[in-house]
Parts: sequence; structure tokens; C-alpha cells
Amino acid sequence: LSADLTEINGQKLCPTCLHDKYVECAECGELILRGEAIHVNGQYYCEDCFHESYFVCPICGGTYLNEDRREDPNGESVCEACFNDNYVECSNCGEIVRIDDSREAFGNVYCDDCFREEFSTCDECGALMHNDDSFYDEGTDRYLCETCWNNRGDDEDESIIHQWDFRPYFNFYKLEYEHSIFMGFELEIENPHTDSILSSAEDLLDFMRKEKTEKFFYLKQDSSLDYGFEIVSHPSTLMKMKDMKLYNLLKYLRRQGFTSYDNGRCGLHIHTSWTKNDIHKNQIKFDKEDKIKLAYFFLHNKEEIGKLYARKHNGYASEWAPHQVLQYEIDESYPGRHFILNYGLNDDVEFRGAKGTLYYPRFIATLQFTECVVLYVLANGRTHFFRPCWNDFMEFARRMRYDDFYTFMKNKNKKQDKESDTCA
Repeated sequence: LSADLTEINGQKLCPTCLHDKYVECAECGELILRGEAIHVNGQYYCEDCFHESYFVCPICGGTYLNEDRREDPNGESVCEACFNDNYVECSNCGEIVRIDDSREAFGNVYCDDCFREEFSTCDECGALMHNDDSFYDEGTDRYLCETCWNNRGDDEDESIIHQWDFRPYFNFYKLEYEHSIFMGFELEIENPHTDSILSSAEDLLDFMRKEKTEKFFYLKQDSSLDYGFEIVSHPSTLMKMKDMKLYNLLKYLRRQGFTSYDNGRCGLHIHTSWTKNDIHKNQIKFDKEDKIKLAYFFLHNKEEIGKLYARKHNGYASEWAPHQVLQYEIDESYPGRHFILNYGLNDDVEFRGAKGTLYYPRFIATLQFTECVVLYVLANGRTHFFRPCWNDFMEFARRMRYDDFYTFMKNKNKKQDKESDTCA
């Protein structure tokens, strides 16, 4: 019997106990405790042999052969799939950077340093251009693209208030650590007391330059306005919007005689985006199912949303139409942009229901509501939205610290103050 015993670590074990407690490393043949062995693809390895052949991806936790590993910017090994999902190689210097920290230009990807060295945006139209292709206008101290350089002095109106279909190269603004939702707004404003809309627009841009916020905005024509235009913001996270100094902007517009809420014609449209510069995917993704849930939320909570948007759903019937929900659920058809939710914008969603306002509490509450409702939709299943759920949504907003929205709605429910653009 003693011949059948195996001595290991001072113990003599029979074959059965040996098999129960120990396994043989597939690489070096060493006997190792079963609990300390690393099991990969049906075989056991000691720790040394495992690390000679395999690594564990720190992102997904999977085990992979060393020959298939990729290195992140810190020199840590990651699997091919996680590398492609999180990192990209700069087309200029070859540095590996996180996708969220990279920039795209003319089909290539760059690290932030190379992008800033190679590219800039036209100070006139906002188009992206290579620095070697830019033109310096000494008279205005601006760098222009070739088109604007050739057209300088012409179409002065359009250089200040762009055509309704103008689309600049969008700059996406966020704090360094953020992985959140990008939002941009279109605020329609009018000034029936001015002698020149163009002059009012020039004064507004001068104010933005003094505030150092001009980079966040551009102006566009709107055929529905007789004496005004739209202020359009570049995409930004809610936290980064603090740099836009929105309180100061709205205060300036009121003092200059602009209106938005009082005339009844102006709107505040908010775009949400999960696609950054066409190739940079944010971590938050809104798919067809989420759009359906969002539409049901608006359908079943329209009375409360109407208080925020200052719209009565009966008078805004086409925008609240339930067939939009059902039709989109069936075939994703797009019934037109004149609905409270515009889904005809690729991955983006446009919230079109809010009445325009120069009243900061309503303005910031509308922005916070937009981000909050997106997160709320992502956090709940479809059946949750088959009935009114406003009280639960408000509790969600309170927990998530959307304080301006939460306070505004609580105050609206306590009393219906007469609001106007002259409110501070």
C-alpha cells in the first residue's frame, strides 16, 4: 500500500486524496493545490506558467493568450476587443489614447495635442480646417477658411446670422472626467423694438466675446420669427454648460428688449446626443426601445410636462399625438419634425415641446429635465411607462440631485405665478 502513496509537502496521500487536493500543471507538470491552480480552457496551470502564456484583461475580466494582448496608454495588457472599444491610435504621432480623449478630422483620428497643433475652426463659419489652409485677416484678427476668406466683405448679414440650414463643425464640450449626455439648445428670440435685427445680433456677439462665451454659440435665421433669430449652442454636458454663463446671457437679452416667452411664438428646443464627432461613442446609448419608452413617458405624463414646457396639450395636439408612439414602435417611420419628440436625427433626439423663455429658473429646469428623463428611461423597462409615473420620476430627480428642476416643479404645483420674460 505504501507504494501507492505520494508524498507531497510532508504528507503521504493515496491516489484518491491526491486527485481531490492537487492537480498537475499542464505546462511544467508541478503538483499544485487545486484551489491555487488557475483553470483555463479545461487545463490547470501554476501561477508562473499561467503568466508566461496568459493574461487577464482588467476591463472585461476575460483570460487571453499573451500573444493576443494589446497595451493601453499605461502599458497594461488588455484584450483586442476591449482595446478597440476604448482606445485608438493617433494618425499623426501613433500614440494610443482613450477614444473619449481623441479628436476626429477628415476621416482620421488624433490625440488632443496633435489635433490642436494641426487643426482649428474658422472664426467666421465654424468649419474645421487644417492650420496650413487657414487665412489670417489682420483687420479683424481672425483666422478664416478659404471660403470665408474669399467671401469676406460680402453677405455681412449671413456672417452674423447664418441661414436656417447652417451646420457648423460641432465642438463637443465636457469636463475631462465626464461620460455623460451631450445637449445643445436652440432658443428662439425676438426684439420688435429694435431698428435693426442685424445690429442687435452684432451687439449680442460683442457681449458674448466680453463674457468669453462666444465659442459656445452661433446665430441662425428662423422663418417663423418676424423680428428675431435663434441662439444655438454647441453640444455640451450639463456640467460644462456652467461655462456658458446662461444666467448672464438671459439677463442681457431681457435688458436689450428681447422676448421669448411673452410673444408665444418662440420655442426652446433641446437636442440630446450620444455620438461625438461621428466616431466617438459615448458610454450612454439610446436605442429604439428607449425611444419608445420615452414617447410613452411623454404620452402618459403630458399634464405635468406641460407645466414645465408652458404648453397646454390640447392646444398643442399634433405634438402630443399618441400615434407617433405606435407608428415608431411598428416600423420606426418618421412622421415629421413637428412633434414633441423628433426622432429623425440619426442617434439623436430633439425635445421640441418647451416654450421659449428668458427666465433662468425655467431655462435651467428644462435642461435638467431633459438629462434626467433620459437617465430615467434608461433605468426602467417598457411596462413602467404604460401608465402615469410622474411622482416616481420626481423622486428619481430628487435622488439624482436635479435640484433646479425639482424645485421649479414643486413651486409650480404650489402656485401658478404669472411668468414673463421680464422676470429676473
